[in-house]
Amino acid sequence: MRLRRDGVDAWLDRYEPHPVEGWPRWMMKQIEAADFVVAMCTETYCRASKDAKSRESGRGATWEGLVATQLLYDNGTKNEKLVAVRFDESDQVVPRPLRGYQHYRLMNEYEALFRHLTNHLSHAADRGALWKPARKAEPGRAAVQQPRSWRRAA
Repeated sequence: MRLRRDGVDAWLDRYEPHPVEGWPRWMMKQIEAADFVVAMCTETYCRASKDAKSRESGRGATWEGLVATQLLYDNGTKNEKLVAVRFDESDQVVPRPLRGYQHYRLMNEYEALFRHLTNHLSHAADRGALWKPARKAEPGRAAVQQPRSWRRAA
């Protein structure tokens, strides 16, 4: 995973196949502990995150959508933790609660995503320079949420 190679302490929930406390409690603990939660947005994930009846992606995406909405509600819509990333050009794959916030197209905006997660903001002094993440950058901590359908593939 590129974020890890670039020094971000990122992990995927797909590597936690059976949390002893169950998925809902495990997700809540991970979200609370993380500096950022990166939601990998696809059309299927978006549908499942808003529709409790959807079985396309399991119940995890529905729960994650509920938790994200509640987190935004509790913070008065201030979003300092949730980061949506999409593969598709359309922002329609981003769940509605996250659509009004900065989201990134992975292939075209990796640098901006990396800067967001590491709090390494662009400054006027380095605007013309080609920026590359340092191999030993001070790690941030990001929880990367992937659609449940990806978890089944090992």
